[in-house]
Amino acid sequence: MLKKFLFILFVVALISGAGYYIWQDLNIFEKKSGSGENIPAENNNITDLSCSIDGGSDAESDCLKKEDEANIEISDLDNAGVDYSFVKLDNENFIIDIPLPNLDRAVVFGDDFSEEQKTKLMSQIDSAVEALKKDNYYFNGWINLGLFRKAVGDYEGTKEAWEYASAIMPQDALSFSNLGVLYGYYLKDNKKAEENYLKAIENEPLNGYYYNQLYEFYRDVLEDKTKIRQILEKAVKNKTGDYQDFQKILDDL
Repeated sequence: MLKKFLFILFVVALISGAGYYIWQDLNIFEKKSGSGENIPAENNNITDLSCSIDGGSDAESDCLKKEDEANIEISDLDNAGVDYSFVKLDNENFIIDIPLPNLDRAVVFGDDFSEEQKTKLMSQIDSAVEALKKDNYYFNGWINLGLFRKAVGDYEGTKEAWEYASAIMPQDALSFSNLGVLYGYYLKDNKKAEENYLKAIENEPLNGYYYNQLYEFYRDVLEDKTKIRQILEKAVKNKTGDYQDFQKILDDL
């Protein structure tokens, strides 16, 4: 029984980690609007993220591209590292209370995508869809599909994929963290953004990264000093990773 439990923990950690690194590799495809707005993403550093279009930052930095940066580099897509090996979960008595997303959802590209980019992204989306049609419970497949649809600019399709991933694994933090970014910086739904960030923290209360995400959201979007202080104090109290950095921010408030 113990061995089986440990194996399940290993599987959950493996697929969550894979989704995290795929997110990082896809930031080269983020669409930019030119407003100068900084949009954070998956990154374990507590410091501010640098603006980089060509991969100089490990974070998904939506420092929005200038008009002369309209041609997105495609070379890093080959390194996305998508692994479509299947991880089977015991779903015999598992109930998902939201409908299965339409896996045949149309993909619409903007004018700023080259034919090469369209072909590459369609190949990635098709591979993710094929995997999910074989196994609707493939958590990492839903994470991947959301990432690829987000790269195209299909935020509604991204939301559907990550909401379904959250329903499959409600105790995982990754999908809720991703939804927090999506709702907060793309769909502009602050209430749902906060709910998802808080759920990620609830699921991984010792992971400092998720506290940092919410701190940045409170600072940059809500501009709510009371909530900033509360989330920083909670991070310090729980002695999360890098909690000393949170304490320094508190001291400077």
